[in-house]
Parts: sequence; structure tokens; C-alpha cells
Amino acid sequence: MTESTGPVHAFWVPSHGMCSILGDGVLQDMTLKNGDYLVPKRFGFYGPPVVTPPSDLSEDVNIAKQLWTLSEEITGQKFDIGA
Repeated sequence: MTESTGPVHAFWVPSHGMCSILGDGVLQDMTLKNGDYLVPKRFGFYGPPVVTPPSDLSEDVNIAKQLWTLSEEITGQKFDIGA
């Protein structure tokens, strides 16, 4: 632990190594289904990933369209996925 991170940072924020271990576990979890929504277990902020229902905001079609349009504007690319 360095002076800049302090004990609170060490408690709340996982190390880079721990993040990659958790990510590897998710990549290898054969029980996950397409569309499963993962969040950190503890308060949705830190901890191992767990499956949870998606938020209403994440399923809002109008918000999704706005985000898609903004992404195209920012990148200068049109993304036609044939939907």
C-alpha cells in the first residue's frame, strides 16, 4: 500500500491482479448464459461478479438509440448491423 492509495483505497479497490483473476473466472464460467448481466457482489461496487437482473435504464430502448446515435457521431462511422 502506498501513501497515495491509503487503507480505504486498498479496502474498496481490488488490485490489478485481482481484477484479472475475477475476469478470468467469468470468462471460464460455463453456467453463464448469453444476456446474463454481471455486477460486483458487494454493493454493486466491488467483489466477485454475480448475475443480477439488468436495470430498467439498461433496457430502455430510447436510451440505447441515443447512445448508438451519439457513438456514430463521435466516431464518424455508421454502424449498420442490419437490425
